[in-house]
Amino acid sequence: MLKYFFVILFPFASYGATLSPFSTDECTYFPEGTQSSPKIWAHCCVEHDLKYWIGGTKAEQVTSDLKLKECVTKSSSEFYGELMYRGVIIGHLSPIKSPTRWSWGFGKPYREFKALSKDDKKLAKELIDMADIDSDMRDRFIEEHLN
Repeated sequence: MLKYFFVILFPFASYGATLSPFSTDECTYFPEGTQSSPKIWAHCCVEHDLKYWIGGTKAEQVTSDLKLKECVTKSSSEFYGELMYRGVIIGHLSPIKSPTRWSWGFGKPYREFKALSKDDKKLAKELIDMADIDSDMRDRFIEEHLN
């Protein structure tokens, strides 16, 4: 409990980086599923939101968007996977940006494309541990992106 107290009050004291706690609205500007299966691909969006929260390189953004497409396709259909993917790509091109854009967790000004440092990853691990997300998803994300 004390560990969480210090991370919340002093999230950047020992790391030299600021990172907001992770939050998600699941599928930003898009439904989480179909009428018959209302949350069928919501987990795909949460994983995508995690990556957008911490950001990284342009190549990582492209991979993240393609993984979202693949996940939605596997969860429902190619139609919805493609529709979701095209929506994300259009969002990149739009002059009106979502507040949860790439690397939003590091605040404004947005970092855009920058590889995560060891300190960034360490801080992200601590904050992810406090996030209200599925433990398997959390563990996979840490293994894939923060180790």
